[in-house]
Amino acid sequence: MKVLVVAAWEPELARFRGRLAATPVDGVEVVLETVGVGVVEASVGMTRRVARHEPDVALLLGTAGALPRADALGIGQVVVASSVRLVDAGILDGRAELPQGAKSV
Repeated sequence: MKVLVVAAWEPELARFRGRLAATPVDGVEVVLETVGVGVVEASVGMTRRVARHEPDVALLLGTAGALPRADALGIGQVVVASSVRLVDAGILDGRAELPQGAKSV
């Protein structure tokens, strides 16, 4: 099995890279790559990495802040999203509009 693990930039992969080196997984080839920062860079980077490596599974690692209501989260804890919503602040505050045919949720 080949697993592609990606992050926007190298510092987000550093700890994972160290753990993987210390504890390899038998029968699993793990490829670690960066894809770039931002929606466009990450999309293009991920497409290129998937085409290059043809993984069975892909995993995106990343870091982020937490909303104030997430006060139960501590530094170093892991969050797994059950859904993701891409939000453009420009649309929310009226500086931009959705393309024709796109829908707002």
